[in-house]
Amino acid sequence: MGSSGRAGAGGRWRRRPSQPQAEDRSGLTAREREVLRLTGQGLGPRAMAERLVVSPHTARGHVKRIMAKLDAHSQLETVVLAARSGLLRIPPGESTESPESTQFPEP
Repeated sequence: MGSSGRAGAGGRWRRRPSQPQAEDRSGLTAREREVLRLTGQGLGPRAMAERLVVSPHTARGHVKRIMAKLDAHSQLETVVLAARSGLLRIPPGESTESPESTQFPEP
């Protein structure tokens, strides 16, 4: 699974030999797209780390690289930009519209 680490003896993390990962036209690797999907689901670094079998530090690193590649300043902005550009699919009923364009019913 990419260049992630695994828990070794005594629960310590060891680095696997890194293997280059192909990037798509967005510049994100397959692992970064997976992390982006988990971020969009609202998972934090610990929950992501458990699912990806990496350390929380590695999960945070993936998120930071995704944010840099998408020029986002927060995880929320990352999700919104990814959804608007088609990198991330938002389930029906959820929206990434800006508050200014949201219609509220009259009282």
